[in-house]
Amino acid sequence: MEKIINKIGSILSKASTNKKLYVFLSCLGLTIFFWILNALGNNYTTTIAFEVSYINNPKSHVIINDLPEQLSLKVSGLGFDLLSYKLKIKSKPIIIDLSKVNIDESYGVLKKSNISFEDYKSLLFSQLGNQIEVIDIFPKSVDILLDEKATKLLEIIPVIDLQFEKQYQLDGDIRVKPAIVNVTGPKSIIDTLSKVYTHSIEYENLEESITHLASFNEVYKKQRINFELDQVIVFIPIEKFTESSSIIPLEYKNVPDSIEIKAIPDEVEIKYMVPLSKLSKITPTKFHAYVDYENVNKKYNKLKIVLQSYPDYLKSVTIKPSKVEYIVKKK
Repeated sequence: MEKIINKIGSILSKASTNKKLYVFLSCLGLTIFFWILNALGNNYTTTIAFEVSYINNPKSHVIINDLPEQLSLKVSGLGFDLLSYKLKIKSKPIIIDLSKVNIDESYGVLKKSNISFEDYKSLLFSQLGNQIEVIDIFPKSVDILLDEKATKLLEIIPVIDLQFEKQYQLDGDIRVKPAIVNVTGPKSIIDTLSKVYTHSIEYENLEESITHLASFNEVYKKQRINFELDQVIVFIPIEKFTESSSIIPLEYKNVPDSIEIKAIPDEVEIKYMVPLSKLSKITPTKFHAYVDYENVNKKYNKLKIVLQSYPDYLKSVTIKPSKVEYIVKKK
């Protein structure tokens, strides 16, 4: 581009010092100008595009098919008159009022209507003026498919993909605020939904809690589904964990009054990952593990240990040993 500009500059510079070249360029410019004027004075047939804008969607129904965003008009007129439309200088959108369409209630579960763009010819003529003739319109008409509008209150599920730094993990449940949302759309789709999902939320190398503004999955736009709000708040609690353990005594269940049972060993070790902020709260009394006398079998000399309860904020909880030998005797 710079080379072309420099070349033109060089030609003009030479033209200013060379009278013959200057006269030639002036004549060439005038020739081109008058040729364009002459060409624009001729009659042409061409195609121009008009934008279409739709207003006043039916209140009780949802349009479920795509409507054309442009009309193609085959027109005839002078080049002068057509040029501004080809360059989209004068073009204004055609407004289609959907509240005036007639809905055919007998068309199965879905409803049907139709827009005839031929009905808007007079509007097109008034916009184009008397100098331009409209030969044809494409499309001439379009069918409208409608479904009954429905509203439903649904749970919001965040779509999460998280990668943590070493020793960091989720500390509790991911929370969404609000947890539910009013959803409006075609009844045939709304009736199939039990929950709705956010867009994918992705983070890497996490080492602190995140508050994320999440919008809804893009697929809902294609399904003509609308939400009473555009975004929800997703809180992702993150904390550093450390490994720890506790030694606790075994408990016994379903032991008859006449029987005495003793596990060997009668204590077990619980290993777990615990948030650093909660490490001081951990005591052996937070855990309960037992063996069940009803599982005693003469063929087997071991009982499985059941970890009955432990703090819900712990991760990767294991018990060692997982089975114990036992001695049973009568009192």
